[in-house]
Amino acid sequence: MNAFVDAAVILLLLGLALGAPESGLDWLAAAPAACWVAVATPALVRSDLEHRRLPNALTLPAVGLVALSAAGSWVFGEGGRDPALALGLCLIISAVGFWASARGGVGMGDVKLAVALVGSATLVDVRSLAVVALVTGASGVAAAVVAVRRHRATSIAYGPCLLAGYWCGLVAARIAAWPGPAG
Repeated sequence: MNAFVDAAVILLLLGLALGAPESGLDWLAAAPAACWVAVATPALVRSDLEHRRLPNALTLPAVGLVALSAAGSWVFGEGGRDPALALGLCLIISAVGFWASARGGVGMGDVKLAVALVGSATLVDVRSLAVVALVTGASGVAAAVVAVRRHRATSIAYGPCLLAGYWCGLVAARIAAWPGPAG
């Protein structure tokens, strides 16, 4: 049953990652990382919920694809994308994440996943970052409240919250890019 559910989720997310609106080239820069994240999402969620780990084999390729996509966007002048902003945000998140990880606030898997997701979302549409941040933060708080009330837990699996924020941000960017009625 899990394989069927995973396949359905992956197909749905791949459709979101690849299904270009009228301005199809706007999505080309983020497509490689978004496709990798679509394929990895079920495994990332399961791994984080069961083991509180986001494996390097699933997070590092997404980081590399964001870097390559940003470089390609820079070289080929992809639409209105700002690859410098994407890479800058990735560096800031990396620095803050490494600091927070050293202090025990978050795991390094969360940091690597956040870098990939923010970089990819920035390449899709900078405005999607507001949705990513809002959904990630709200779902993280909700998960923490539930964990504390039910299990007296002191930590949560934050990867699913990051992924929920990312996919909601991509949905919001898709809706914003959808062509309006012909006028």
